[in-house]
Amino acid sequence: MTIIENTAEIIADIVDAGVIVLLAGGLCLLLVQCFKLRRRGETPKAVFLNLRLNLGQLILLALEVLIVSDILHSIAHRSLEDLGALGAIVLIRILLAFFLDRELDRLSSNSK
Repeated sequence: MTIIENTAEIIADIVDAGVIVLLAGGLCLLLVQCFKLRRRGETPKAVFLNLRLNLGQLILLALEVLIVSDILHSIAHRSLEDLGALGAIVLIRILLAFFLDRELDRLSSNSK
């Protein structure tokens, strides 16, 4: 592997680790936020809706960052088979992000 491929692989691994930290840390912060909302007297339904909206946004962000990671991994592995797998994975993640975004829009419009 060349220096560029090695560097791309290392950066992609760092991005993957960052997504894990993002999701774990974000979930912890969201749970703390839910406890604070509940303690302030918000209804369980309002707290749940808030959690769902914020968790959905967190997952959406993670999906978009993972697409960057997949592209970096594809730089390190340039076979046609790997590019086909990358295309399928990116397509699935884009579809997931699209439908999750629609669901979040629906939830946020219902909450108003």
